[in-house]
Amino acid sequence: MSTTATTPAELYVEVQNFYARQVRLQNDGRTEEWAATFTEDGRLKHEPDDAVVHRVGKGTFLGRAELATTMRGLHKKLTDAQIQQRHLYTMLTVEPRDDGTIETSYYSLVFRIKPGQKPAPEVSCPTHDVLVRGKGGNLLVRSRTITHDECA
Repeated sequence: MSTTATTPAELYVEVQNFYARQVRLQNDGRTEEWAATFTEDGRLKHEPDDAVVHRVGKGTFLGRAELATTMRGLHKKLTDAQIQQRHLYTMLTVEPRDDGTIETSYYSLVFRIKPGQKPAPEVSCPTHDVLVRGKGGNLLVRSRTITHDECA
């Protein structure tokens, strides 16, 4: 990624707002709406691929239907265990490309919250997305690569 280009402020704020909406959908268990923030053939990949196998069965997911099904199962497991997750995205970079895509990088910090306990950090992950414009001009995730710090 280039460090010399300046991202237009309007685009940067649009991307921040996109992520704010997306992460709330995820944290609230609104899995179908969350999956709809990806392209139909969107990809979410964990590195290493087995980083989340113990939680969701595998590390790479393709398409909205698979993303929604997987997140629905994970949300149920967390709810049954009385765990609320909070995802925080920090240190966002936004880089528009000549082909119309937008590359972003940020840190995903995930906290687990159990009743009567202080929030506890669960995982820290550098994350890289490629965003595209949907038919209505809205942003969608075409690909997301999550690298788990504890596995690096």
